[in-house]
Order: sequence, then structure tokens, then C-alpha cells
Amino acid sequence: MNSRHYDIVRKDHDKSAMWLEAASDLSTAESRIAELELCWPGEFQIMDRHSHRIVETITGPTATRVPK
Repeated sequence: MNSRHYDIVRKDHDKSAMWLEAASDLSTAESRIAELELCWPGEFQIMDRHSHRIVETITGPTATRVPK
């Protein structure tokens, strides 16, 4: 079984990325970002830990999701 793991990062104003935490699946990562953006609006990205590709960008507080 080839399970995916994801990293949650937040884009800073200078466009650098700050790693926040890991999630065991995409749904968990999305839920965690929904919690984070309630108190810390901004641009979050979910990155596939294996391929290092951004699989989703979420911009809060409106929770606009942009699949990659």
C-alpha cells in the first residue's frame, strides 16, 4: 500500500513558505487549514510529501480552493 502524506505550509507576505505541520491524508490537511484560517487568514498550501508538488492552495478567510 502506497499511502500519501501531506505537508501544510503557509505562504508569507514575501512569498516564502513556512512549514506548519504534516497530515496523514488530504481531507485531514484541508480540515486543519480550515481551523487555522479562522485565526490566521492567508494563503495555505498542501504539498505531497513524496513528490514535493503542491496539490492544493487554499486562501482564507473565504476558503477559496485552487486545485493544482
